[in-house]
Amino acid sequence: MQTPDCGEQIVKVDLSRPYEIHVGYGLLTRLPKTLSSAGVVLGDCRAVVVSDETVGRLWLDPLSQAVGTSMAGSLLIPGGEGGKSLVSAGKIYDFLIDRHCDRDTVVLALGGGVVGDVAGYAAATYLRGIRVVQLPTTLLAQVDASIGGKVAVNHPAGKNLIGSFHQPSAVVADLQTLATLPEAVYREGLAEVVKTAIVGGEDLVSLLEENAEAVLSRDPALMTMIVTCCARVKANLVEADERDTGQRMALNLGHTFAHAIEVAAGFGAVSHGHAVSVGLSLAAVLAEETDFAQLGLARRTRSMLRALGLPTTLADLPIALSAAKLVEHLQQDKKRRNGSVRYVLARAPGDIVVRGDLDAGRVVSVLLRSERGELN
Repeated sequence: MQTPDCGEQIVKVDLSRPYEIHVGYGLLTRLPKTLSSAGVVLGDCRAVVVSDETVGRLWLDPLSQAVGTSMAGSLLIPGGEGGKSLVSAGKIYDFLIDRHCDRDTVVLALGGGVVGDVAGYAAATYLRGIRVVQLPTTLLAQVDASIGGKVAVNHPAGKNLIGSFHQPSAVVADLQTLATLPEAVYREGLAEVVKTAIVGGEDLVSLLEENAEAVLSRDPALMTMIVTCCARVKANLVEADERDTGQRMALNLGHTFAHAIEVAAGFGAVSHGHAVSVGLSLAAVLAEETDFAQLGLARRTRSMLRALGLPTTLADLPIALSAAKLVEHLQQDKKRRNGSVRYVLARAPGDIVVRGDLDAGRVVSVLLRSERGELN
């Protein structure tokens, strides 16, 4: 597979324990050199790779060759949201214990958001915390899930209800992996790109609006720019609010609805990307109809999503979901306070607010119209 020559970009995350996000093509094959700059010297420690069957079949051998004799073994966990569980985390604990892994061991999380979350959660809790390096192989994970240290597993009552904050030692986003993504999986990641663009500001929104066709064709230079820009947006918010109590909550734009959709449908029935896409559309309409959002932002949001081949209403999803069922699951959202659901909404690109005072009837009205496919 030919490696595009687009250069390597580095985004620094300046925390009490700083780390770097590396973005480029062919980075997995030179991983030891990249990690040595992050203070992870593979020759001085053992590495355990956690991946899933799909990613492992494509990328485990090249990674193993790069890591060499530092490799202590690899473990494949189930892919998809169904694998984001305490059962999967338990398998990782067993694997680490069987190999007598100590605090010098580093976990290499090779895969999408599910692998990154489960492997990160296991690393955060094994021996009260060992190092993890995120090696995201999906667009969704490269622009969002691998950055910021939020690691978790699901519970039947809600998404990400069991988790921790555990910052990686490094994030290495090899964009070569995007070439092996199925079209549907690639497009799902674009939902998080749209979200990050709205959070980041007008420049990134305009970039997406003007280059939808090139984005869909996975243009190497453009994708290097987009993934790097998204990483910078998230890094800035993580630096300002590492524990997700204030500014960082902007990154949950559309996710209050999205998580309710995923839980109501049953984990795995609706992809996270599709749930986020519909959640962004719902949040945009709700913000505009509550009379505080920039006029036309809802239309722009839905237009961007549709141009990238993403769903914008509940009726577009592969499983029927009622407004009543979603309202029930909204009450389980992690951001709720004093019994009130808090919604992350955009007033304009780059201007994000959290509202806990929205009229429940207005929310239900938007959901009902989305259920009937009337928001397009």
